[in-house]
Amino acid sequence: MNLQNHQAILGAVFIVLLSGIVFNLNSITGNAVLATESGIYVSPHVLKAGEDLNVKIAVGEEGVSNTFNIERNGKRIGKSAELCKEHRCYGDIETVYPTSKHLESGIYTISSYDYTNSKIIEADFTIE
Repeated sequence: MNLQNHQAILGAVFIVLLSGIVFNLNSITGNAVLATESGIYVSPHVLKAGEDLNVKIAVGEEGVSNTFNIERNGKRIGKSAELCKEHRCYGDIETVYPTSKHLESGIYTISSYDYTNSKIIEADFTIE
């Protein structure tokens, strides 16, 4: 085998090996996984004491706590009923929270724990 054929064969083998690595790069290095972020959404954002608050929770892959808290000035003043039977809820949640007729005017926070991102998720609403 002459030198030119030997170089051509080595070049072809190199290209095949390089192609194999490039086409399998994700399986070699692993894919980055984007965790779906959870979130709490409320409506209406402004309501009167005693009115119903519509609460939607978009749940990430690892779930959220099975209850949410109602807070004012950093202090818990209320808590929801259980939103699912397990300790964590895995499906999106829609519920109605009846606010107390005795709530004072001000900004309130609804919060729950997001296990996907290991943090508290929150939304604010205002009582007129």
